[in-house]
Amino acid sequence: RPKRLKFPILIKPLKEEASYGIAQASFVETDEQFRERVQFVHTNYDNDAIAEEYIAGRELYVSILGNQRLEALPIRELVFKEVPPDEPKIATYKAKWDEEYRKRWGLQNQFAEDLDPVLVRNLTETCKRIYRLLTIDGYARIDLRVTPANEIYFIEANPVGTGVNWTCTMDVALRAANWCLALALVKDSPALPPARLEAVYRHLYQTGLFIVGNLEDLADGRIIETIVDRS
Repeated sequence: RPKRLKFPILIKPLKEEASYGIAQASFVETDEQFRERVQFVHTNYDNDAIAEEYIAGRELYVSILGNQRLEALPIRELVFKEVPPDEPKIATYKAKWDEEYRKRWGLQNQFAEDLDPVLVRNLTETCKRIYRLLTIDGYARIDLRVTPANEIYFIEANPVGTGVNWTCTMDVALRAANWCLALALVKDSPALPPARLEAVYRHLYQTGLFIVGNLEDLADGRIIETIVDRS
């Protein structure tokens, strides 16, 4: 572990998405836990691991639309209502996709409340700068942590091809179809690790949920709020 990386630390698979591979056990506080979780990621996800300092604070999401002229959508938040104050609040795989788990811990995705107007302006401008620095086009969701002192920490950018219109939805569907075709050709290959096969199945399942939900709302002429909460 690099000494400049301070505990507590989150360990994640480097090349997964939708929080796949992130659990409460990803939160480590000792070198022994650090080594064990990194080895777990290597073994179970056939993936490199990324380690980042855990930032205690609010989990906020800012969606940015546009190319030359950027528009920031209203800020969203993942709220941990029933998680004890001394427990880490992490957007794990279960926190996103397991409804029973979400109900048990009072996890809700909602529009952020009680944000200082100055903080909102800083968040918006910061996310627009990140968007431009990363040369993102079209759409991205920027994930952030904000401390009780209103310090802003950039976690990651999600420049996914999952926009809020028919064209983007069809693009996702086409790419999912390509994945299905590729999977049909290689799924029985002994060279494909079981963990990677499971990851592909999960990705396709989540993509399918997005496509169905987005098409339902497009048929009603609406844009779904939860679009900014899905990776």
